[in-house]
Amino acid sequence: MIIGPDPLVLDQLGDQVMARLNSIKGLNGIERTWQGTAQQLNLNVSPERARLYGLTALDVARQVAAAVPVFYYLLHRGYSKITALFAGDG
Repeated sequence: MIIGPDPLVLDQLGDQVMARLNSIKGLNGIERTWQGTAQQLNLNVSPERARLYGLTALDVARQVAAAVPVFYYLLHRGYSKITALFAGDG
């Protein structure tokens, strides 16, 4: 794990680590869990309030994914918390 305060430095270090790991024969399945300009959106959905509109947390997550270029979304805690990762401004 690489940790630090500067996202640009972290992104560069991540690229360097990936390049080194990719040069090792027989090593596969390498992936980064953070992309330099990616941003994360966390939403807390009240199941009760969503139901008033005929929605579920999954419905809300799908609407977010339709509105922004979401890479993926996760539903947490009994489907009341949504995390969406999407492309940032750079």
